[in-house]
Amino acid sequence: DINGIALEKASIIDGLVPNGVAIMNADTPCTKVIETYTNDVTTLWFGAAAADASLSDVHVKGAETHAVLQVEAATYPVMISSAGRHFAMNALGALLAVGYLGADRRTAATGLAAWNPVDGRGARHTLNINGGALDLIDDAYNANPTSLRAAMQVLAEADASRKIAFLGDMKELGEKEHDFHREVANWPCTDAIDTIHTVGPLMKSLHDVLPDGKRGQHYEDSAAMAAQVAHLVQAGDAVLLKASLSTNMRKVVDALQELGHPPMDNKGP
Repeated sequence: DINGIALEKASIIDGLVPNGVAIMNADTPCTKVIETYTNDVTTLWFGAAAADASLSDVHVKGAETHAVLQVEAATYPVMISSAGRHFAMNALGALLAVGYLGADRRTAATGLAAWNPVDGRGARHTLNINGGALDLIDDAYNANPTSLRAAMQVLAEADASRKIAFLGDMKELGEKEHDFHREVANWPCTDAIDTIHTVGPLMKSLHDVLPDGKRGQHYEDSAAMAAQVAHLVQAGDAVLLKASLSTNMRKVVDALQELGHPPMDNKGP
């Protein structure tokens, strides 16, 4: 379950050296659970309104995210070369850590403009499809309800003629795993998505509750979806791929990339 995953991740604290510092996100649904694990160590918290580092004035403009980071009484305006509030939140945690590693936060804040997510972790590519452009958001390496909601919000805000999501199973969610998948249909950001294609037995729970106009294709495995993807996208689309690694959604990513070459890859030369 979600709390169990949070505790497992929090166990990294066991490896802290004496006088080490744990830096934690205060805005997760499992913050209270994590707090029980951090009683005996120095803990710093970052989040929308956290005491040690906070986030404000977040604006997504095309493929960029602009935000103001407040870290221990200092203010850092930043630009991140990728779209999504969650990237600004991750940058906030990183900037908080930088100071405790003896580096200069101002230099680090400026350097964020040169950072891009890696493939499978939110990388964004522009593909040439039949003489037009397709906006590919490759977030296929992992998925849980929190990261999926963040990725869906990025897709919802994309400037595209159609917004298409290919979603695979989110694994290790415990007894309520089917409920977590069905809940995606009720998220506000889902309203802005035109079509949702699904892969895997867990995502079948979402497929079954989607409105008719939003329900796309469903296949039990990624290979079957990859074989059909050429018929499901077109120039002008923004396309998100998101799933747990074992779903192997990489096959669908590869099939999309084979449709065209990326002449305007946002990752740079």
